[in-house]
Amino acid sequence: MSGARRTVVFLVGAAACLSFLAVGCSSKTTVTQADVSKWKSYDKPGFRARFPSEPTRQTQHISQSGLNIDLTIYTSDLGTSHYTVSYVTYPSSVDVSNPQNNLNGAVNGALQSSGIENPHVVKQVPNIVSGSPGMEVEASADNGYLLLEAILKDHTLFQVLTANDKSAPPVAAQPFIDSVTLK
Repeated sequence: MSGARRTVVFLVGAAACLSFLAVGCSSKTTVTQADVSKWKSYDKPGFRARFPSEPTRQTQHISQSGLNIDLTIYTSDLGTSHYTVSYVTYPSSVDVSNPQNNLNGAVNGALQSSGIENPHVVKQVPNIVSGSPGMEVEASADNGYLLLEAILKDHTLFQVLTANDKSAPPVAAQPFIDSVTLK
């Protein structure tokens, strides 16, 4: 993996995780609220997902090691749980010929970000999402719990992330991740 790509992947992971854990958490999630089948499906550029409410959109411009990219983040919160889909399209100069390298870099970047304290990987398995290579990771940290799925579709890296301030994943973590389809 080139130094430029490694840096970009780390920043993508860090920004996505920080957007979750930076939000204050004070309300309780009820079983009814966590029923993803009752959440609304939202069509966004490149993906479709069920969120508990209209997701907010944020774009962060990343300029590092000669690369200029935009990271787009869609986030919706429910109580102490956070649901996010983010993506970045790499320029053609970034090598994606071995998707596993890109996915591992994205996962490592997410776990090493400053918003996650002392992460411990509980589970990490490769998978296929909408026909594209992916990596699903479950991690426990001092300040919360997260479930992350990184997916590389052509030159676009998607990260689907749920997090909370508990010692177990959000109630709707897996159903939320499963609701995401790539276009």
